[in-house]
Amino acid sequence: MALRTILDTLEELDEPLRALYIKNDETGKYVLEIEGIDDHPVVHALKNAYNQEKLKRVQDHTRTVEVEERLKSFPEDFDPEKWVTYKAADEAGLLDDPEVDPRSDPRGTPSDAQKTRAMMQARLDNQKRDHEKKVGDLSQELEKKNVVINRLVVEDGLTKALVESNVDKRFLKAAKALLRPLVKIQEDGEDFIPVVEVDGDNIQLSKYVGDWIETDEGKPFIAPASGTGAPGGGRPEAQIRNPWMKEHHNLTEQGRILRENPQLAERLSKEAGIKIVPAA
Repeated sequence: MALRTILDTLEELDEPLRALYIKNDETGKYVLEIEGIDDHPVVHALKNAYNQEKLKRVQDHTRTVEVEERLKSFPEDFDPEKWVTYKAADEAGLLDDPEVDPRSDPRGTPSDAQKTRAMMQARLDNQKRDHEKKVGDLSQELEKKNVVINRLVVEDGLTKALVESNVDKRFLKAAKALLRPLVKIQEDGEDFIPVVEVDGDNIQLSKYVGDWIETDEGKPFIAPASGTGAPGGGRPEAQIRNPWMKEHHNLTEQGRILRENPQLAERLSKEAGIKIVPAA
């Protein structure tokens, strides 16, 4: 049975599966914690569609510029049909024949040239309008897809960074509202990376949030710890929450504490009623 990404309640889930969900304070729903969201088929499909539409828009623009540049080089009285006739007559040597009646000259009279030019200009204007409409429609569709991609990448990246930085769930919504305007998307090939610009440089969102949480502005958002002690990093013990507790379950944070401070990991796991099996 596949796990649903969003649930209204966890009552129907088995106890081991409930730890895989985290409650979203904004919606009140339970969201499945997913690693590698960029590899998800839906997001991957949106990214591919975005790249294809972007390439198509560039190609359409290039064609328009090429057509306009070529038309600039045409004489004002240019007539495609008369040009073909004139070229054929010239290649046949008829234009050098003194017996050819000048009135039959396929280049036409000035009045004919003016009419032809007006007709070609009208045709060109119609083609240009059709092209602009097509480009406009594609741009709107591309913008919609871009908005969806940005929302997925920014929201997922921001939520993940704040959770990993031990931001209290009660303040998660406020922290996201504070930081969201700073986040932008950086394209790296087919990847979309959430970053924050600092002094002209793009800093990955996870690093920025990790630094921000240590500032006077960020410290009030840190969740209080369920246990005591702290594994390095300079954070006060009272600001470390217990990732082994059901309400704060976080496998990534467990691994970090196990690596940095095994004694603290053992104490916090015992407080949660879990016994850690030492690595062989």
